[in-house]
Amino acid sequence: MNDASALGGATGISLEHAGFPHLTLFEWEAHHLLATVSGDGVIKTLITAGTEVQQRLAAQEFMSRELADLRQRATTPTLTKNKTDIVRLDISTYSGEGKSRLHLNRSFCEVDIAVEARQLSTELARTRYLLPKLAAKAKECAIGKLVAGASCFPTMASMKADLRLAFEPPQDESLLRSAFLSLKQGRISMLEYIQQARHLVSCVTTYPVDMATQVHDFVSGMTLATNVFI
Repeated sequence: MNDASALGGATGISLEHAGFPHLTLFEWEAHHLLATVSGDGVIKTLITAGTEVQQRLAAQEFMSRELADLRQRATTPTLTKNKTDIVRLDISTYSGEGKSRLHLNRSFCEVDIAVEARQLSTELARTRYLLPKLAAKAKECAIGKLVAGASCFPTMASMKADLRLAFEPPQDESLLRSAFLSLKQGRISMLEYIQQARHLVSCVTTYPVDMATQVHDFVSGMTLATNVFI
């Protein structure tokens, strides 16, 4: 499907992915799908007036909702699997190098969405799907271990854990947790403040931030003008 024609059809304007280099292909496709869900006005405002941060966070939230919906549907037993229900998604590759690379948790989020959409039920299929989505040093590391021992990754979770040890910066989740706890609204809009808070919380997966702490720190970080209405 042509991204520009579909997104342009929903917004009434002609857009190309090349005009939004800060969005990955997967994030661009998320905006493309979001346009059909949210309507013309919302998506047009986001892609023409929203900041790069707002555009990326909107795509991430949409992907998270889609993943939650897919998981909920997967828990409902069905007698047969209809091949027409299988969705094939193109996702970004993770190289493990470069300052502009995707955050590892975000990369895994894309993989999880695609795995659920493709209805890959066996661990072998899941690990073999993740492998081609790696590039550069990350792919070299994984293939090197597979050559040494074909059974080194019995599950996709074990492959993810190995990649985290190799490429996730030390104390990465601790830094993200600290960033959330110190987040202040300042002069940014409430929408952007909410999106930044959600993004930081979603990246802390090993020891998630409990809801009471989320609420307390979110309210504490709001500007005084907003806080008086709480």
